[in-house]
Formats: sequence, C-alpha cells, structure tokens
Amino acid sequence: MLYARRGCLPKGKLKTLSKSRLQRTKPNRPNTEGATPAQIPAAHRTIAQKQLYYHHQDRPDPDETDKALIAEIYERHKGRYGQRRIAAALGWNHKKAARLMRQLGLKALIRVKKSLPPSRHGRNKGTMLHSDQGVLYRAVGYRELLARHSMVQSMSRKANCWDNAPMESFFAVLKTECFYRAGELTVDGLMKQIDDYIDYYNRERCSLKLKKLSPVAYRTQLAQSA
Repeated sequence: MLYARRGCLPKGKLKTLSKSRLQRTKPNRPNTEGATPAQIPAAHRTIAQKQLYYHHQDRPDPDETDKALIAEIYERHKGRYGQRRIAAALGWNHKKAARLMRQLGLKALIRVKKSLPPSRHGRNKGTMLHSDQGVLYRAVGYRELLARHSMVQSMSRKANCWDNAPMESFFAVLKTECFYRAGELTVDGLMKQIDDYIDYYNRERCSLKLKKLSPVAYRTQLAQSA
C-alpha cells in the first residue's frame, strides 16, 4: 500500500499506536497532593515544583552586599535619596536600585505629596513673601489678603528676573529636604538646620545635572580640567 511504502500508518492505526505507546511509557507517579517540594522525590517533581523547591532552599542572598550599600547611603542622606540618586551614587542602573529598595521597603521621604497642609491662623505673622512684579501680585485684593495674615510683601526690581528659575528651584529643594519634615523649630534651630543643609548641599548631595557630582566636586573638576 502507498502508506506502507512511505513508512506511514493510517490515521486510525496511528492514534491506536500513540495511545498504546503512552500507556506503556507513562511512569507511575506517586500521589504528591499536599506534599511540600522537599518531600517529593526529585525524579517525580513537575517543572513548577522544581522551581518552587529551588527558590525555597536555604541559600545566601546574592544581593546582601548591595542591599547593605543601599541602606548605608539611605541612612547617611537621611532618606533624601530615592532610587535615581542612589543609583547615581553607586554607578548602578536605576532599575536595580529600585528593585532592591522595594525589597528593603525603602523610598525617598521627600516630595511624597505635592500639596502641604493648610497653615493655622496666626502662623504666618511676620512672614515675608517674595515674588516678581506680576500683575497678580500687585492686585489690590492680593495685597489686602497678605495684610490680613500679617505677611510682608517683597518684590524683585524690574528687569531683574534672571535668577528666578534657579532660585525658585533651589528654594523648593531646600524646603522639602531641609525643614518640611523637621516639625516645630525655633528661629535659632531653623538657622542651624539651614546652615547644616547648605553645607551638605554643596559638599555631599550629588546633582544629576552636574554629572552626578556635588557642586563643590563639579567646580573642582572644572578647575582642574581648565
């Protein structure tokens, strides 16, 4: 017959043969219901059970040293560093830093919320509010609102707005990283906190815009390369 010459079998015989072969070659698997992967013989574990047994073995954590480095940097910078700054400080990919920080339960403590709680009545007395000479800040209603809260208004001179963007950016960093989480502070305590932070900002805090260096280190590098 044609199928015999080509080494083939009819469809019916092929199915019968396949079933008979499966019945002869199927191993006698023990009942493993309710057993842990360690209690199941290695020859009878499924792929999922083998993977589960592999991950449940008592093996040293391969990331233990890296996690210790992350925890040390996180504590040294008082929780100000997130995944990107920690990755920049260690020269890692930020995805690795994010994964290990997630396993350690660490996240940056700054800028968690975009809005601040409303201030209580009387807390703004004597506060100086600096702005440019925009029409909103010169409006009568706005100035009366400041007066009702005993706040002093300050404005830049005309055509002197070049430093607005960098200074506003720095003030935002200063407030969120320096004293927003410090609670109630006296004037002397606040001044000391700001002085300490300015020194930290200039000498230790890496800036992602300055080749991942602190401002002093970046300026020193420029001076040496000149």
